[in-house]
Amino acid sequence: MLATKANWVSVREFDGQDLLYVTHLWSWRCGLSEMRSGINGALPETWVLPPCHMDLATPNAILEQDGLPFRRYPLQTITRVSIDLLFDDETVETVTVNRAGQPVSP
Repeated sequence: MLATKANWVSVREFDGQDLLYVTHLWSWRCGLSEMRSGINGALPETWVLPPCHMDLATPNAILEQDGLPFRRYPLQTITRVSIDLLFDDETVETVTVNRAGQPVSP
């Protein structure tokens, strides 16, 4: 998971909005206790993760009832995203990326 920090989030312009996707993180959520995101330097807010589906062969599958792995923002407003991940072993990893998904200094 740490080797893929540049893929943790993605920003896409669609239908006159910025969409912040966390699909990659949702796909690895079974090893996470919590995920927080902060936009443009704002304090990170907890982003509720869907449950792991331990009754399935692929517990990390994203099912319809899990909701959508993105949030909407006004067009061209996301310039920087910080992500804090709390892993099941209580370690924390943080990355801050620019709009293109490239890591930057917090």
